[in-house]
Amino acid sequence: MDNVVSVVVSSDDTVWLANGNSLDSIKDGRISSVRSGAGLPGNEVTALFADHAGQLWVGIDSDLFLYKQGRFSRVVRSDGSSTRFIVGMTEDINHDIWAEVSGSDRELIRIRNLKVVEEYPAAVIPSARLLAADSHGAIWLGLRDGNLARFRNGQADVFTFPHSESDEVRQVAVNSDDSVFATTAYGLIAWRNSMTQTLTSRNGLPCDATIGMNWDHQGALWLYMECGLVRIDKQEIQKWWNDPKAIVITRVFDSFDGLQSGKADYNPTAQSSDGRLWFANKVVLQMIDPSHLFRNEIPPPVHVESVAADGKQFSAGGTVRLPPLVRDLEIDYTALSFVNPRQVRFRYRLEGRDASWQEAGTRRQALYNDLGPGQYRFHVIACNNDQVWNEAGATLFFSIPPAWYQTKLFKALCVVAMILLTSMLYLFRMNRYAKSMKVRFDERLSERTRLARELHDTLLQTIQGSKLVADGIEEYLDDPARAKLSLAKLSQWLSQAMDEGRAALESLRNATSSEELSEVLRHTADECAPRSTRVFLTVTGNVCPLHPVAREEVYCIAFEAIRNACVHSNGSAMTIAVSYGRDLKIQIDDNGRGFDPDLIQTGKPGHFGITGMKERASKIGARLMLQTSVKDGTKFSLIVPGHVIFRSSRRGWSRLLYKLTFPFTKQ
Repeated sequence: MDNVVSVVVSSDDTVWLANGNSLDSIKDGRISSVRSGAGLPGNEVTALFADHAGQLWVGIDSDLFLYKQGRFSRVVRSDGSSTRFIVGMTEDINHDIWAEVSGSDRELIRIRNLKVVEEYPAAVIPSARLLAADSHGAIWLGLRDGNLARFRNGQADVFTFPHSESDEVRQVAVNSDDSVFATTAYGLIAWRNSMTQTLTSRNGLPCDATIGMNWDHQGALWLYMECGLVRIDKQEIQKWWNDPKAIVITRVFDSFDGLQSGKADYNPTAQSSDGRLWFANKVVLQMIDPSHLFRNEIPPPVHVESVAADGKQFSAGGTVRLPPLVRDLEIDYTALSFVNPRQVRFRYRLEGRDASWQEAGTRRQALYNDLGPGQYRFHVIACNNDQVWNEAGATLFFSIPPAWYQTKLFKALCVVAMILLTSMLYLFRMNRYAKSMKVRFDERLSERTRLARELHDTLLQTIQGSKLVADGIEEYLDDPARAKLSLAKLSQWLSQAMDEGRAALESLRNATSSEELSEVLRHTADECAPRSTRVFLTVTGNVCPLHPVAREEVYCIAFEAIRNACVHSNGSAMTIAVSYGRDLKIQIDDNGRGFDPDLIQTGKPGHFGITGMKERASKIGARLMLQTSVKDGTKFSLIVPGHVIFRSSRRGWSRLLYKLTFPFTKQ
């Protein structure tokens, strides 16, 4: 036997082998062969299948034969032609044989009484290689792209599985619960109740490449893999069905147990009625008896061999004190097993770092990075080749002292520093807030002072004069003519009070107006000037948006100048000139009677007009000039720096300077 590509077992426990150019059988320990040229109707035996009656169906070259009582009966199509090359067969619930025909004219055929009674061409059948039947009459196809398909009622339903490479299904089988399993190069794939799952090395298998499978009498699943023969208890399979990410416990038989791996071209596994499992690997036939397996009951002793921190070796005895700031920690451990040391598996856990056991497999080294300061306990356990665990295992105690900046004192100092810094920031913020509020309060106080001046200089004085007139009426009650004259004078004074009050309100309204400044000044002059006074307004330069706070101060200064010209000058003309240039310039001239030039410096006692104008000009860094004479009238000039008054984009740098001048004013 040097070319075993397929193995099946018939109901009489005869083991049949496709062995190159011969059909071999094993019965009661005796081997017999039917060879090419000596009874075999062809040159090469390919696929084999044993039906429910113990009859053997044999693929030979490009034909299919039924081998019964030492005779080969050929299966033919309705026209008497060959079935062509057969790669897989199965039997349905009606005992009809289904076969997959390979080649350029691939198809699925149904056979009854040695004749092909149904043919399903490639157009309706996905490319398959191996077949299996379930208890509901469906035929399952193991596809060449590594997926599964269910064929029933003339239609095929394909079930896909996630995998990175395309590899054909190597064996497909239906379990007693009608779940379907298939072996592929990327793991064991399965279908149950329309749910698909894949069992791979991530679930605890020793590798991914799976060749064949079978179940023993205890319900355990045996996987014939490229890396060994693997046994999985049915409880572990159920655990995997419940959780596709579960780690299953396996028992592995490999070359150290005498196993020879390999991949058969057709059916790779079979089971005889006594429970023995047979495996073909394209070279030899192998057998294992699951009911007579030696079990190693001795748990392996575990030992921690060495500890290395950043490449420096430390003794593993007692409590190991490592240096601070360990970046790379290596812990080497081992376990003894004279039966099969290569199949000893480990689990470990570092208390203080690992929340659960780490599955190390056969790896005998634990690696950790950047462990913090503290006390640690490393615990490692192991099991032998039969999953007998040494739960006590071995332990290692070690400690890592803190670096200077990891000490509690340093952390406490950091907390104190953070509290101090936060407090300083809080105090700084509160100080800024207090200053901001002070500026706002000062602005309100300044505005109240201005209103007081306005009321004192105008409305209150007029009301006071009205009171004096009213008080004098009592003296003229006996003289109707003089009383009438006094009442007329009182009416005049009250009218003046109304005009001055209206002018004060107009000042407040125009100070916050969004109109262009020159228009506001024109409107103010028109409102307060007598009808006999002509007002002339000129505007030069490109009009620019003005900062609202500075604009308000400029307007209040100009308003006072206009009001003085209207009320006190007695002139016939007033000229207002507004110039937009590098700076804002406002010139207000009248041809009235002027006033005492000495009052420019000192102001009139009890009056706040000129004094208030100077204070406002100083507040915004403007230059105020007054000239007056009895002959030429009064000339008022105000020059406001552009970086203070303008807020247009072409003077963007001026906004920064203005913020420095008025840091708590919103623009």
